[in-house]
Amino acid sequence: MGIGALPGVMSPEFGNALILIDGVAIGLFVLIFYAAKIAAGSSRVLKLLGVSVLISRFRLWRLTHKAH
Repeated sequence: MGIGALPGVMSPEFGNALILIDGVAIGLFVLIFYAAKIAAGSSRVLKLLGVSVLISRFRLWRLTHKAH
């Protein structure tokens, strides 16, 4: 038994499901392809926003402004 009313004809619901599956597959492919770049960028951001870095920057800022 074929999908749809006639053999070889695809129903609109099945076509929409295939489009959704294709979109998810392409998204996963892009995510895997750029995973190294995403990881490198996020680690740089985490380093910039790290607590110890923020505390050290605040201490440096405080020392420079106390000198005035």
